[in-house]
Amino acid sequence: MGKGDWLSPYFPADGKYFQSMFLPDQIINPHPRFRQRRGSKVEINTPIFHDVNTPAPFIDPSITWDRDLFPGDSEAKNGAAKPNHIYMDATGFGMGCCCLQVTFQASDLNEARRMYDQLAPITAIAMALSASTPILRGYLADTDCRWNIISSSVDDRTPEERGLKPLSGDFKRILKSRYGTIDSYLGSNDGFFREEFNDIDLVYDEESYKTLKDNGVDEMLAKHISHLFIRDPLVIYKELLDQDNEQSSDHFENIQSTNWQNLRFKPPPPNSDIGWRVEFRSMDIQLTDFENAAFSVFIALLTRAILSYDLDFYIPISKMDVNMERAHDRDAVLVQKFFFRKNIFPRKNILSTPHQSQSSSKRGSINSCDQEPNADQKSSNGSLTPVHIYEGEDATKKLLFDLNYFDFATINTQLEKVIIEEITLNEIMNGQVSSGGFPGLLPIVQNYLDSCNIDIESLSKLNKYLDFIKLRSSGALKTNARFFRDFVMNHPDYKNDSVVSEKIIFDLLSKCSELTDLNIPPS
Repeated sequence: MGKGDWLSPYFPADGKYFQSMFLPDQIINPHPRFRQRRGSKVEINTPIFHDVNTPAPFIDPSITWDRDLFPGDSEAKNGAAKPNHIYMDATGFGMGCCCLQVTFQASDLNEARRMYDQLAPITAIAMALSASTPILRGYLADTDCRWNIISSSVDDRTPEERGLKPLSGDFKRILKSRYGTIDSYLGSNDGFFREEFNDIDLVYDEESYKTLKDNGVDEMLAKHISHLFIRDPLVIYKELLDQDNEQSSDHFENIQSTNWQNLRFKPPPPNSDIGWRVEFRSMDIQLTDFENAAFSVFIALLTRAILSYDLDFYIPISKMDVNMERAHDRDAVLVQKFFFRKNIFPRKNILSTPHQSQSSSKRGSINSCDQEPNADQKSSNGSLTPVHIYEGEDATKKLLFDLNYFDFATINTQLEKVIIEEITLNEIMNGQVSSGGFPGLLPIVQNYLDSCNIDIESLSKLNKYLDFIKLRSSGALKTNARFFRDFVMNHPDYKNDSVVSEKIIFDLLSKCSELTDLNIPPS
C-alpha cells in the first residue's frame, strides 16, 4: 500500500482530504476528520529493519521532499518523517491493517468488569503471539505488529493535547491516541483489585462524570465512561442527530466506537436482549481460518478458566503499557520478556482451610465443567490444591491439574503480596516447569477443558487449537511476521537492503493464497 503503482485503477496521490504523498482520496470517505482536528497530517513512523545493505541512516527515497502540491507536503522535510523510519502520512495506512477481535458476553455487569480487568494483561501476550505486520510501504520494518501504526494513523489530538504547545484552557493534556491501551481497570467485587494497579493519570470529562455519579454509577465505572468523553466525535450523521436517548444508544456509541483500545467494555443496547460484553481487540489477523479459530478459542477458554478458578492477573496499568510496546518488537515471542503476575490463584482460597469466595457473580454454566474434589489428592506441601467455594454451594471446587511440578508454597508464601516478574512468553503460556515457577496459561486452560463434559470429537478439535498455540508460544511454529520476513529475506530478488520489491510481494501473496486455500498455518 502506497508504494509505486500499487492501486488499480490508478489514481494519483493528489487529493485535498488526505493530502498524502502516497494514498489518493479515492480509497477513503472524503472527509478531513483526523487531519482537521489535529491541525496537520498524521505522522506514522515505524523503525526500518537494518539489513547489511540498508543505508545508515536510512532516509526514505520515495518521499517527494521538494514537492509542493499541498501545504502538508512540507511536513515530511520539517520533521514529520524521521530518519531510520518508514514514514506514512495518512489514516488509510492504519485503517488498512487487519485484526482479529473477539467479543464475549458476560452473565452480568460485575462479571463483565471482572473479565475486562483480567483480560487486560493478556492483550500484549496475545498480540505478540499473533504478530503479522513486518512489511510496510515496500520496506521491512523492525517491528512485527500493527498496533502502533493504527494508533498513529487516527491520532487526532491537537498540539496542546499532545504536549507540543502550552495549554490555553481549551484543551487538556491527553497522553494517548484515541487508538491505544486502556488507562484504568474497572474493578469488581471479587476483592482482587487494588488502587495501586491504576497507576497512570486518568483524564476524564467532568460534566459526564458528574452526570454518571449523580445517577448512581460507582466511581471507577463513572471515570471509565467519562474518560471516553475527553474525545470529540469524529463523524456526525444528520439522520441520527435527533435521538431518544431512552430508546437509542447511538449518541453514546458515537463516542464509544471511536475510542479504539486493547479492550472495549460494551454495555447492553436499550431494548435488546444483548448483555454486558467485553471485546478483546489486540490481535493481528492470521493467514488461515485455523489460526484465527485457534486464537479465538484460546481466549474464550481462558475467560472460562478465569471465572471458574478465580484467577488474578492484575498488574499495574503502566506495566501493561510496557508489555504492549515490547510485543511490537521483532520476534518478541522468542526474545522479549513481559511483566506478568506469578501468584494468580485466589490468595485466600489456597490454604488448606478453605475460605468463602468474595465473588458474588453466579457461575451458572461454568459450574457444570468443574468436578468434585478428590480428598486424597494433596499438593507437595501437604495442603489442598487451590480451591474455590462458589456462592450458595457446599461443594468445594478445585483446580484439576497437578501442581507438584512448581513451587506452589513459595509463590504464595506472602498471601497478600503481588508477585510480578519479567518472564518469557513461552514461560507465560507453557509454564516454568523446569524451574518450578509459573504453571502456564495453556496448562490451566487445558485442565479446565479436560474437566468439561465435552464429546470426544469436539475435544479433539479444541485440543488441536491449543496444541497450535503451544507450538507458536515455544517458537516451534513461526509467527506470520517471521514467516513473511523469512520469505522476503530468502527471495532471490532480495538485495539485503530492506526493500520489498513488487516481484517479491507478488510471490509472497501467491504463497499466502496457497496456504489460505489449504488452511495450513505458516511454518
